[in-house]
Amino acid sequence: MDITRVLRGLAWFVLGAASLAVLLYLALLAINWSDEPPSGDVATLRTLLESPPVVDADNGYVYALGLVVAADQDPLAQGAKRRAYLESLTATDRDHDGLSIPGERNHYVAERPAVVSLLESACKRGGADCAVLLERSTDTLDVWMRSEGWLLERYRQLIQRARWREVVPSNISGPLPAYQHLMHGQELYLLEAWRAGRAGDARVVRDHLQRDLRFWREVLRSSSLLITKVIAAAAVDRNFAYGSLALRALPAELQHEAIPASWREPIAREERAMFRALAGEHRWSDAAILRGEGLVVTESLTDGALADHLMRPLFQPQATSNLYAASLLEMARAFDVAELTQMPDVLERRRDTGGSGLRVLLHPYNPVGHVSIEIAKPSYIDYLPRAADLEGARRAALLAATLRTQGVTPADAAAAIRASPLTDPYTGAPLRWDAEHTSVVFTGLARGERQRRSVPL
Repeated sequence: MDITRVLRGLAWFVLGAASLAVLLYLALLAINWSDEPPSGDVATLRTLLESPPVVDADNGYVYALGLVVAADQDPLAQGAKRRAYLESLTATDRDHDGLSIPGERNHYVAERPAVVSLLESACKRGGADCAVLLERSTDTLDVWMRSEGWLLERYRQLIQRARWREVVPSNISGPLPAYQHLMHGQELYLLEAWRAGRAGDARVVRDHLQRDLRFWREVLRSSSLLITKVIAAAAVDRNFAYGSLALRALPAELQHEAIPASWREPIAREERAMFRALAGEHRWSDAAILRGEGLVVTESLTDGALADHLMRPLFQPQATSNLYAASLLEMARAFDVAELTQMPDVLERRRDTGGSGLRVLLHPYNPVGHVSIEIAKPSYIDYLPRAADLEGARRAALLAATLRTQGVTPADAAAAIRASPLTDPYTGAPLRWDAEHTSVVFTGLARGERQRRSVPL
């Protein structure tokens, strides 16, 4: 064998392969020579965020921004300052010192007695176990309500606001509202309703549940960010869970009059719609995309400075923004079903993402942008059904309350559930009866602990 000829042939092969790679890369550079203009989908999403201004005094978002300021400070005034500062942030700002308010009470959770923390943790999702624990822990609840009475009073003021109009930051690194304070305030408010139920005050129970749910359904309807939509859905869910405990604590003859009117109103299509929230997601991320950071920056797709340098020209910021807009708008339209019976099929198709990888890699124009968008898509899927699941949660809570007012016993509950018009919104089948825990059960489409709602009779 002539080693020289073999080596010469191998050298020509390597040179040819390298030349072909260079030619292909130069062809890709030519294809990616210029970016796209903003698309019609981008314009549509921008239009979805347009809305009439809301005065600060009427805007729950503004009050929420100042919810935990010091006792001698006005939450509304401080929230208005914060809102103005958020509106002034540019896409490149990295200094957020203007959002700091001296004296904010951010550490009350860490300062709770251990027994309060245990009670709060055990009652996160309501249920029969929480009901039993509350009956055994009235002294602990008193300690909790006294120590955080200031937050409870602030929450009362918050839910008097009739509107919710939030700022969508143009800076992806900018801070979001401290939603955990709203959740803690809601817990206290709904536990106050439970105490009223235990005392036999049907009016207080009804009014608390009505005010709380009216506020959070407005937030659900008006959310301009996905995180806000998710928080609002969790708050509506909590109203049904804790509200069921409050109604259950009342004497049987008082429960019917204590059921709030909003519990009888189905979750509307506009409340579960994702258009506005996903439009806000696009705006929030757009500045980062247009700076070349992308949804999944090129550094995460490559390894090393040379590879990054070679990949950067294959990322078109505005084209990626257009792809992102098209993807979000398509998701919003897909989940905007007229009937909830259509939702399981929509979700199943979304979760079946197999087979798209090769197709994405074959895009010669903006390949990095295409890969970034495809990587980002699955992260939305488990959030999108949460608002839709609320109708099933509402029906389960209302059905359990109705059965109690009718004097239905656990022995007769299964038959009464089968005869009820309050059925599973996805299948039309009766809701389930859990005989072991004497609870009405709805199983939603969201995954994890949020999937199963169990409402004690």
